[in-house]
Amino acid sequence: MMNIPSFLRQALAEHRQEIARLALAKATTSLLTVCGAFCTAHILAAVIDGTFAIEKAVPLFLGLLFVVLGKALLVLPARRLQDRLMLDAEDRVRARIHATLLARSPLARVPETGGELVGLACESVGRLDRAFDTVLPAVIDLVVLIPLYLVVFACTDAWTALLALVTLPIAPFLLYL
Repeated sequence: MMNIPSFLRQALAEHRQEIARLALAKATTSLLTVCGAFCTAHILAAVIDGTFAIEKAVPLFLGLLFVVLGKALLVLPARRLQDRLMLDAEDRVRARIHATLLARSPLARVPETGGELVGLACESVGRLDRAFDTVLPAVIDLVVLIPLYLVVFACTDAWTALLALVTLPIAPFLLYL
């Protein structure tokens, strides 16, 4: 089981709408990738078969253009949303550190060391960025993208979907290696 830090669990619980928007942006980006792969496969099949005609390929190239533009337009809002979630979690952790240190630590009550101690403790909060850059996308990918890709596989080729579904339980073991 994936060990999710408590500050990240709290962010997931408190910001469900933002997480849903982030998951929707990832799912849309993934569907655009699937559409781009479909267009590219049809273009390559026509070229290999020798039946390539520019009149038939123009809609496919236009589809590829919309895929590229759509993905480019979705990246920035998704990143902003993830950054906003990260900053909110950092502020919450900093407030908790301030309250805990100022209430319990005898060093924090001494004017000469109190500010330095709180400052040092709050400097390390910036390391939460890594959790939001790695863990949050992994959780969203696990919950949203894997079922989405399984459905796409099932719609295109049932054997591929079955193979992906059967090998899915060994994926964490392979990632661990």
